[in-house]
Amino acid sequence: MKEFLLEIKVLLGIGKWFKVFNSIEDAINNIPDQKSILVQLGSTDVCLARNQRNISAFINECPHHQMPLNRGSYNEKQEWICPYHRHCFNLTSGKNMTMPQTANLNLFYVKVNAKGLFVFKLNN
Repeated sequence: MKEFLLEIKVLLGIGKWFKVFNSIEDAINNIPDQKSILVQLGSTDVCLARNQRNISAFINECPHHQMPLNRGSYNEKQEWICPYHRHCFNLTSGKNMTMPQTANLNLFYVKVNAKGLFVFKLNN
């Protein structure tokens, strides 16, 4: 259902799918396990983080103090750790698990199909 709503946003011109890799294997070969790479979607810096075969996409800005997140890593709970103040983020909800009163991490929807790995971003 969520993907259908995103497709409606694409049709209305308020969002876009960005093709980042040609396949999940291509993504796995280019994103180190338990780390991230930085990609640019339009004018937005986005981290693509990999945990085995799971790829997460999130804005490269910690909501705590707006520091870059791309040099972070996963902890044992599979949360993303900000490299500056060690805040931990759930990559399903975006919630700051260390300091819940802080704004959530801005996550992007990722889809994989026979044509590649895509990340959805609203137009800004």
